[in-house]
Amino acid sequence: MSFIGHKLTDAELVSAVADGRFTSDDKSRRARALGLERILYVCRECGISRHITRADTLRCSICGCTAKILPSGELEYTEGAKFATLRKWYEYQKEFISTLTPDESGSTPIISDTVSFDDVTAKKKARILRKGTLSLFSDRLVIAAPNGETIDFSLKDTEDVCLSGACGINVYYGEGVYQFLGGRDFCALKYVNLFFRLKSIARGEERAEYLGVQE
Repeated sequence: MSFIGHKLTDAELVSAVADGRFTSDDKSRRARALGLERILYVCRECGISRHITRADTLRCSICGCTAKILPSGELEYTEGAKFATLRKWYEYQKEFISTLTPDESGSTPIISDTVSFDDVTAKKKARILRKGTLSLFSDRLVIAAPNGETIDFSLKDTEDVCLSGACGINVYYGEGVYQFLGGRDFCALKYVNLFFRLKSIARGEERAEYLGVQE
């Protein structure tokens, strides 16, 4: 069965890569890698990174390491060999995040992205999506609007962070539900995975056995 990554939700894409079902035929070569930047965010050389897709290639934005996605889901590199398949890459990523120990001072964000955000606790006739910068620190999520206004979500008081469709997350904080939506290359999965890793650290666990996504 063939999968076109950019036509799947984030959860569907994770499932396809995690169990080795992500394959493609020659007709989809021009779009074979598209969408994978939404779930593959750990580089073997750089750690947490941002990947750029083009046609059938996936490139790390920091070191430039480039992988070509073959129809079988196997990977071909321009220099050296990092991972044999997408599945192996994803498994490495999970292990990396499961044992990650970020800066505990909370002074530097682990990751940041430009997003649209809204309070979706109650149904509204019209939703106004405001833009801002979403940053994840070791102890909180922060959304900063262009006018300087910020909203902090303490991880201690955040009940859940989950994937929402494609390129989005829902944050359950107190009695409210807040939605953050990124562009087509937004990696929502890293926020979910890191939230659960940080929660496991707060519980004194050396590794996170669950990273927030059912595969």
